[in-house]
Amino acid sequence: MAAINATDYLGIRALYNQTGGPAWLNKENWDVTSDTPPMLMSLPPGMGSRLRIRE
Repeated sequence: MAAINATDYLGIRALYNQTGGPAWLNKENWDVTSDTPPMLMSLPPGMGSRLRIRE
């Protein structure tokens, strides 16, 4: 696993906070409590989010 960089972390944190993350049914491993990435936070290969834009 690769360590997450600060820019990615801030994006993930914003996504979590702006989409009701505290109320999600599955929020395991979403450590978004600090302003900087936690020392051991990483993203497993193949993990991420997808966005589909409908026109």
